[in-house]
Amino acid sequence: MLFGIGLLFWCGRNILGWILTIAGALSILAGILANLHIYFRPSSLFNTLVMLVLLVAASAPRTPGGANGSFGLIATQLMRSRGKRTKNARGGSFGERSG
Repeated sequence: MLFGIGLLFWCGRNILGWILTIAGALSILAGILANLHIYFRPSSLFNTLVMLVLLVAASAPRTPGGANGSFGLIATQLMRSRGKRTKNARGGSFGERSG
């Protein structure tokens, strides 16, 4: 991975550098997942039902034809905010240089 990053610093369009970097990142991720131990604690039926009801309620449609659930609501707001620019104190959009 380090050799790939070095190649990318030398030439950002180097295909070998991208391949080595991605392969190194995937091998690190695979090593983490292979050594991960997950333990589930026992839960009562009531607690399990409460979790499932809250999960279903969070993914229910808000309005007919609208965003479904909390993930859909967040994605909709992110897509809407991309088209809008926030004005700064000088009246210009953020990211613009005033000169």
